Amino acid sequence: MQASSNYVTMVTASTYYFTSSREEYGSGQVKTGLRWAWVHNFGSLAFGSCIIAIIFTIRCIVYYACKKAEHASGDNGFVKCISCLVQCLLKCLEEIMEYINKAAYAFMSIAGGNFCSSAYNGLLLQFKHGAKFAFGNYLAFVFILLGKVGITVFNVFLAWLFMKHVSKSAEAVSNPYTPLIFVGLISFLIVSVFLGLFDESVLAMMTSLCADMDINDGEVKWGPATLHEVMDNLEDPEEKK
Repeated sequence: MQASSNYVTMVTASTYYFTSSREEYGSGQVKTGLRWAWVHNFGSLAFGSCIIAIIFTIRCIVYYACKKAEHASGDNGFVKCISCLVQCLLKCLEEIMEYINKAAYAFMSIAGGNFCSSAYNGLLLQFKHGAKFAFGNYLAFVFILLGKVGITVFNVFLAWLFMKHVSKSAEAVSNPYTPLIFVGLISFLIVSVFLGLFDESVLAMMTSLCADMDINDGEVKWGPATLHEVMDNLEDPEEKK
């Protein structure tokens, strides 16, 4: 379900990019994303999710075995060190596979190929345009973090105003901070779910942009008008002449 949701978001972003041009704005095709996710590329999404599920299951089994070994050794320091190292390596393997999955889904949202070929081509594209992807991911991280913190603080502030001036419950309860903490946690979780879509959209748009540039020998053919304005401003003035 998570892979399907991410993939639908990526397809929507990529179809928006490739239906846009310098003259007009396109539209994101949510129906196309749903059809590709549940019909055309359903097996590829299931395969990528299965790999993550297998690695996670192995991590759980190894964690259980490590705790048993630590207990049997009398909490020996060497055994604890080996246990921590093994769990760290498995966590790194899971993170690497998550990265490969996202690269595969992003390229799959453009070409619609199978998982293995999309992962290969997506990784090659990201390695070739590493600086662009790094900068895009950094901006996405900053905006998402600001959104999470800002909206959470704003909701907590509104809840405090409501309790103090509307419901008059701030003085009635013994500890007004408990409901405010509850509001903050719920707000943060909801915002994380919705702003998580922004991260997937950025990855899909960056993949679309880099693929567009590779296809057209460094020129940007598709994409919204605002993108073309930025690209024009980045060009060398001498080249414009």
